Amino acid sequence: MSREVLTHPEVTVIGATDIYRAAAFLSIFGAQPEPVPSIPASVAAELYGVDAELAQLVLRTPGAQGSVRLVQTPNAAPPFEPLVAGPYGIDFYTTDMELTLRLAEAAGATGFSPVVGYESEGTVSHDKVADRLQYEARLLAPDEMSVFLTDVSTSAVAFPTALTGDLDRLHSELLMLCWVVEDIEVEKRFWSAEAGMDVVVDVFCGAEEMQQLMAHPTATPLRCVNVADADKHRRMEFMAYPDEQLGRRPDWPLTGGLHAAGFYVDDIEEAMRALPTASFGTPVVADDGNGPLRAVAGSSPGSVRFELWERRPAGGIR
Repeated sequence: MSREVLTHPEVTVIGATDIYRAAAFLSIFGAQPEPVPSIPASVAAELYGVDAELAQLVLRTPGAQGSVRLVQTPNAAPPFEPLVAGPYGIDFYTTDMELTLRLAEAAGATGFSPVVGYESEGTVSHDKVADRLQYEARLLAPDEMSVFLTDVSTSAVAFPTALTGDLDRLHSELLMLCWVVEDIEVEKRFWSAEAGMDVVVDVFCGAEEMQQLMAHPTATPLRCVNVADADKHRRMEFMAYPDEQLGRRPDWPLTGGLHAAGFYVDDIEEAMRALPTASFGTPVVADDGNGPLRAVAGSSPGSVRFELWERRPAGGIR
């Protein structure tokens, strides 16, 4: 297998205590739901640690790559807390921050941060606009999941999305999923050296501004590392607090608001062998909306959840 074991998350899997409520909320960003067969209990136990049949919905944004797959779970989300390691949130660009915030409030969002303008210091493998504040806000969606909104017109590093060629849209597709990790060097090494993804951002963000955005009790340094494929499609962000002792949000079994990156590979066993420091469950056959495919649940050395799905070979399922 080449160095590029994984490319970019083609799917973001999100646990939801009510998949229809979650779909209704995400529809304000232009995502359109499609029905998907339920996951049988025996398969759900392997993929999500839940011994029950789980309903699903797939959401796609017209004109954009990738999708979101909502998986029903009976496990409620833990209350939001800052400075806690584990699954944290998802990101969208907006062309009108005020309108987006009003729509989110009407759709039931809570926990709004101020709109914060900040700068970051570090390296990015993309054209960065100098001398500009990036404006961002955070809110809580259903199941205590943080949603980050960036005003794309102020973005210091505007990565490609559906907005790139169509600024008449209000929102991008989901562009990034975020985890807080305890050891960012271990995580960075796994996703770059083992998985073969590119480190496209490694920066420190303004501590005082992040205190407002992230609801930190004090101004504390925050380091952010983003990984993506060479074309900088949907990214994964890892956030770390070098001066803090973190709590931990549960990452298993599937709870409301817990999310995982979904990758498609040609051969599951080969991909598993190429990721020796990851932990894996047992491969099963499941339906992600593309018919029955082999799939396996995985976890990075820092307990970042992900899934591998095997592309359908010419002769059907192996």
